[in-house]
Amino acid sequence: MLVIYIDGMQFGTYHVISAVGVDETGAKHRAGFAVGRDGEHGSGESSADPFAEHGVNPQKRYLFVIDGAKALRAGITEVFGAEQAVQRCRTHKDA
Repeated sequence: MLVIYIDGMQFGTYHVISAVGVDETGAKHRAGFAVGRDGEHGSGESSADPFAEHGVNPQKRYLFVIDGAKALRAGITEVFGAEQAVQRCRTHKDA
């Protein structure tokens, strides 16, 4: 995978974070999915862990596209390192 899109949504007290990866051919791959409650996994710095656990190599460089959430950015840095490229999603930026 070259690009990983990560987005989070809140349903009541639950946070759902999903990731879709795109490879060099443009094919999409499920990169991870996490559900947590307020104050638990899914809203803190470890929010990128499930994606590494689903076969996304934390040693490889990716372009991460996120909704701008600070917790997602912190999770990417924690799991994949500070040298990863991160871009804010244009759709979320315009909202």
